[in-house]
Amino acid sequence: RQVQVSLAEFRDLASKQLDKALGLKEEGSRLYGEGRVEEASAKYLEVLVMIDAAKSVDALGRADFRDLRGRMEAVELVCHLNLAACALAENRYEA
Repeated sequence: RQVQVSLAEFRDLASKQLDKALGLKEEGSRLYGEGRVEEASAKYLEVLVMIDAAKSVDALGRADFRDLRGRMEAVELVCHLNLAACALAENRYEA
């Protein structure tokens, strides 16, 4: 289903989605710190799915959304690195 929103409305929605993703990332970091690595991995994956969905919207390719896209990409990178740390902590890697 497609919904039409203004660019200002989309920016607001995307910013809220990013804030929610940041909260989940922080929750993942807390879980990791508590040794709950599998649960932390699930949070980081949830963040990546949210960001991937937001980045799939054409408006994020616009120059006036560069700041928001950059913030999303920064969170995405941190989550990938955190997932790598989780894999190492659980010995889920190939030598």
